[in-house]
Amino acid sequence: RIRLHYEGVSDWMELDRPVWRAIVLADGFNGARAPEQREATAASSRPLERLIAAGQKSGEFTTDFSSESLTKNLEAIQGLACLQWGEEEEPTFSLKERLAEGIEFFLRAARA
Repeated sequence: RIRLHYEGVSDWMELDRPVWRAIVLADGFNGARAPEQREATAASSRPLERLIAAGQKSGEFTTDFSSESLTKNLEAIQGLACLQWGEEEEPTFSLKERLAEGIEFFLRAARA
């Protein structure tokens, strides 16, 4: 489910790259700026955190870290890939492939 989620994210972002590039260049990914941004970030985090918590409960993910901590690390992987992709005039890599690689790294690292 996590892989499918991020495939959808990358498809959506790649459809309108100029808008996402403008967001990146305007530092729009910085959720610490405004309360509305923090609320939006929290709202998008909750479904992922529930997925990770369910994975912990079923034994798929480690319980050495909280579901909140694992979610924040997963979102950091996403954020870095999106920032690197958005800051380039012309991307030198596929966002979908970079996210898939980051998600695979996360899934291997978070296994129980």
